[in-house]
Amino acid sequence: MQKTSENRSFLHVERAGANTPLARLKKALAADSPDWAAILKDTKQLKTLGAALPKNEPPRGDKEGCLKLANAYDENAEVTDKAANNKDKVKAAAAFAKLSNSCAACHKAHKPN
Repeated sequence: MQKTSENRSFLHVERAGANTPLARLKKALAADSPDWAAILKDTKQLKTLGAALPKNEPPRGDKEGCLKLANAYDENAEVTDKAANNKDKVKAAAAFAKLSNSCAACHKAHKPN
């Protein structure tokens, strides 16, 4: 697993504040009338990240545990995107909640101090 420049750059952007795919999705999925075009743009970005994560070396912790969490993120990003493509707000929100939780679990175990 190598750290790709595309992934490193995206990770920096992703957690850079309120105008990130995660923050925008949280807000958009809470809306009464979601903007599905905007949601799909963000879910596509998260799918790209999800596909790249398993290719990276964990900065801390074991590779096997990191790979398991990276694959969970990837799967959750896929499910979120599929639900968004179907314009299913309930399923998209549930999948997004799992996706968000998978971030925290990986960061706790593998993000450098």
